[in-house]
Amino acid sequence: MKAKMQFIERVHKLGVDCGPVIFLVSDRNLDYEYESEAIMQDFEIAAELCPKTESDMIQFLVEKMLPKTLGYYGEREYVIAKCSPENSQPNTKDALVAWLATNPSPGKCLVISAQPYVAYQHSVFVTYMPKEFAIQTVGPATTEFMHTGVYFDTLTRILYQENIRMNNNQQ
Repeated sequence: MKAKMQFIERVHKLGVDCGPVIFLVSDRNLDYEYESEAIMQDFEIAAELCPKTESDMIQFLVEKMLPKTLGYYGEREYVIAKCSPENSQPNTKDALVAWLATNPSPGKCLVISAQPYVAYQHSVFVTYMPKEFAIQTVGPATTEFMHTGVYFDTLTRILYQENIRMNNNQQ
């Protein structure tokens, strides 16, 4: 998540101007070992001050890392996805559906993700967004070690999602 925040700032410095910044997040609990400990270390905070959920973490990171940058963009919005009945935790589609339920005005959408998830999340957005939206998905390269299984899992998700998208287009 920290890399995504830094990427938003880089995008802004490149001159990309946009309307509201909308964070699509979930209500899942953070993984203490991987996420909470990193936040406590990076920001030198005690465990009791550490965010407990993904949505709290994003708001925390925005306040700590991007107050000036996002001020240039203006409006900030947080859409918190709840878990769908078929998933144990909210996924990209759940977050997108939650945002679409707010009846956003059609327009251009810059989706910021991170590798290796950019292609998968782009596929989800292209599959489920109304055609009136123009979608561009970008994200920073991964800078840390990831197990090979993460890449294979993501590739599997991309292929699965592309199959859904192609079947939707044939109907």
